[in-house]
Amino acid sequence: MSTFFSVVIPVFNRSKYLDKALQSVLGQTYKDFEIIVVDDGSDDGEVELELRKYTESKGIMVLHQRHKGPGAAINYGVSRARGEYVCRLDSDDMLTPEAIEVVRAYVNEFPDVDYFYSSRYTIDEEDRVIKVLRSVPFDTKKLLRRNIANHLVCWKRRSFIEVEGFDERLCYGEDYDLALRMAERFRFQNISEILYKVRRGHEDRLSRLYSGEKRTQIVKAIRQKYGNST
Repeated sequence: MSTFFSVVIPVFNRSKYLDKALQSVLGQTYKDFEIIVVDDGSDDGEVELELRKYTESKGIMVLHQRHKGPGAAINYGVSRARGEYVCRLDSDDMLTPEAIEVVRAYVNEFPDVDYFYSSRYTIDEEDRVIKVLRSVPFDTKKLLRRNIANHLVCWKRRSFIEVEGFDERLCYGEDYDLALRMAERFRFQNISEILYKVRRGHEDRLSRLYSGEKRTQIVKAIRQKYGNST
């Protein structure tokens, strides 16, 4: 049985806000979706306990793999997805209640677009909004300077698969690398509405082993692959 959206949630040893992330999807105003949670080899015991509540829930698939990183976890989730479009949600972030309904409206308006991205809130540990970041219209030159195409991201599943998904060799900047590869072949569209709530500290939570200098080097190397080293 097909569905229109698949929401893929990778998680690794980060259970504190996982229930809130899942509830933000379950509470959507638009209901034609499935949820795929990919446990990326968590070994703290807390993630397993949290996910037990959902193993029998209709519309939620819980997958497990050895620890490979977020890119590999999402690739695995997409390989099992049934949706025409795939949305990414990190395990300590949330969607706004109307997020998927708004994306559906944009899909109706722009059926030839393969990659959508929205505006977002930054929230603190108590879910209070501390910042608003508005999405900007897509421009390849802007993308080559920085990743403008994130939160909430939603891809046509077949297009994501055509570019072979995330580069699993990357443990930082894998989302930027994907956006640049997809931009070479597919159309992008920004969504002006605020659809995503990113938890403060998002940028460094999956890259604590990397210094700021190392992260800069990784991003520069990604740019250089696409002919821009600035």
